[in-house]
Amino acid sequence: MKLDPVVRRETVFMAVSVFICSVLLQAGFFLFGKWDYTVLLGGIVGWVMSVGNFFLMSLNVQRAVECGDENQAKMKMNASYTWRMTAMLGIMIVTFILDAIHWLPVVAAVFYPRIVITVRQLWQKFVLKIPEEVPSSPVPAADEQEDDEDTEEDAFEKALGHFARKINTDYSAADASASGDAAADDEEKGRS
Repeated sequence: MKLDPVVRRETVFMAVSVFICSVLLQAGFFLFGKWDYTVLLGGIVGWVMSVGNFFLMSLNVQRAVECGDENQAKMKMNASYTWRMTAMLGIMIVTFILDAIHWLPVVAAVFYPRIVITVRQLWQKFVLKIPEEVPSSPVPAADEQEDDEDTEEDAFEKALGHFARKINTDYSAADASASGDAAADDEEKGRS
């Protein structure tokens, strides 16, 4: 299996980003006068653990996509998640036990990828103004659905259905019913 260029690029990006987060944490320890070699070792262990977890996750996603079978891909991803989380938990327990490695940089490194991904998405959305991609969904669009009179959407589907399919921009039926309701309200006000 050949390593996908996207996996390589994203892993390098994550490695650099997690390194920056680790350096910032090291600087925080230094500013508060608590820095020593154990914090440095914790930062190194945390960086390796975090980047290794991200790389293995990316590699397993690539393998799952290449297998083609959806059920098998889900099983592979679940097994990968279980093994990766167990390994990270084991590393964190070891750092709690050993006095030679400070545990805080290791535990903090678990959260760095999520922080980096969130900051990156916000940067792309608000600074670079890159529109969010609308995820493709197996739910058919409203104009593709059959026009059965027996099938009615429940209130939940009406309220949140646009997250699963394209937003229906044909509001003529809704406007007609709303104007009919408004006319009925005006009629009632006129009677009183």
